Amino acid sequence: WGTYFVACALPAVRNYMPIAVATYWLGNAAVSVLYVAIKISGSVSFFLGVSNLISAPNIASLYSEGKYNDLRALLRKITALNLLFSIPVITVISIWAGTILEYFGEDFAGFEYVLYALLFTQLISVLCGPVGNVLLMSNSSAQYNKSLLISIIVLVVGVFTFKDNLDIFVLTATMGFSIIIQNIIRKICVK
Repeated sequence: WGTYFVACALPAVRNYMPIAVATYWLGNAAVSVLYVAIKISGSVSFFLGVSNLISAPNIASLYSEGKYNDLRALLRKITALNLLFSIPVITVISIWAGTILEYFGEDFAGFEYVLYALLFTQLISVLCGPVGNVLLMSNSSAQYNKSLLISIIVLVVGVFTFKDNLDIFVLTATMGFSIIIQNIIRKICVK
């Protein structure tokens, strides 16, 4: 029970940290841009979230029955479907990034690079597949939590390393890098 509580608490901490850092060091304008860009890029993970909900029982069942080849085939299928749905969303958002951001106000113009960095992070997450879900469904929540903790540490170290030159892009890149590291660790754990 405690491990699953941590599995829910750590993402909240990791997801809130960039907003808190932006609030403290960069000001309200940066918070607004970062928040909107996070929400827009988050639309890409909609398909991953849906597939995680639908596939969780199958992943748990195949793992508990020891059908690892079937599990790998299912994961490849899920990843392919997520790519099929996510690539068009990433493409449309990338092409219209400026227009989409300007919808929120003219102060958002010129911050497309923040959105591009977050879309790249989402693409890596989609390419890694439902690895977090696999760890949770295969009694490997400790590895799931470790990947989150390492992601948070990378984010904190990155923020303090670049504290004197911190701007919205450095913060976004650091956040994206920490999430990519998390996904790579999970991918390695799942094999």
